[in-house]
Amino acid sequence: FDIPSFVKSGLISNTVYSVYVRAVCSETSQSAWVGPTNFTTLCDPFGDFNENFDTTISGTGIVPNCWTKTVISTNVNADINIISNIVASAPNAVYMTNSTDTAAQIYMSTPALTAIGANTHRLKFKARGGVNGQLLSVGTISDPSDPSTYTELESISLTNAYFTYSVTFTTSTSAN
Repeated sequence: FDIPSFVKSGLISNTVYSVYVRAVCSETSQSAWVGPTNFTTLCDPFGDFNENFDTTISGTGIVPNCWTKTVISTNVNADINIISNIVASAPNAVYMTNSTDTAAQIYMSTPALTAIGANTHRLKFKARGGVNGQLLSVGTISDPSDPSTYTELESISLTNAYFTYSVTFTTSTSAN
């Protein structure tokens, strides 16, 4: 099969588009339109931002636009979710659980940032573990769909009470 491709330039970042396709065999022979197939364009990298997850609907399993969640687990209950029942600052918080799968890989990635290699970015957040001593790894990832591109910058031992943490991205690379 020779499958033709089409590249459309000029699309707006973080925008949902609908695509319809059909085969054109000749001027008088065409297939019926098929679609729509919806897709969202990638987000442009940007500089500083503040995200408290307050505008994200809780309990849906959806993270804010331009954020990525990756859950690799044998337990179907391992997940990342926005919650509103146990929060450090109302109304919402992010809830990450391995649901007893100690081998689970759970990643939540911010939108792509500009100048990450300039060592000017800092992540400040409140977190707690279900029990004292649970570990939270903070780092960079160049491809959120590929956990092998993750580089840990700091491992944080959580307590079972909310505490404010700050991680400065001083050892990051422009690739992550």
